[in-house]
Amino acid sequence: MVRGYEDAIATSIRIFGPDGGPTNNGRHHLATELERTGQLAEARVLREEVLNAYRRHRDSEDPGVLAAEEYLAANLYRSGMFDEARPLFTHVRDSRERTLGSEDPATQRPGNWLAAMDSNQEQG
Repeated sequence: MVRGYEDAIATSIRIFGPDGGPTNNGRHHLATELERTGQLAEARVLREEVLNAYRRHRDSEDPGVLAAEEYLAANLYRSGMFDEARPLFTHVRDSRERTLGSEDPATQRPGNWLAAMDSNQEQG
């Protein structure tokens, strides 16, 4: 399955370029599969590539940028890299709070991750 994703990404890069939508979609799906199988470090590289591509072409509060930040932050959290995850979750939460309001589930989700980090650090 991973090989199929890698082939599709290579084709997308040739056709749409390294920052193209289909290329980033392929990276996202491959990262999800890698995370599902516990390969967090390998997935993190892809998550960073997607986020960097979005940041080059979109505003920092664009929904696609925020989604990519949240996926990367979740990967970092699962990897125990709380200091790296915290600013991403904070930016996502604060941006969504301004646009969606504090009661929206998309706003509350990164807030829940931040609360979990605080709880883990208090226990550790």
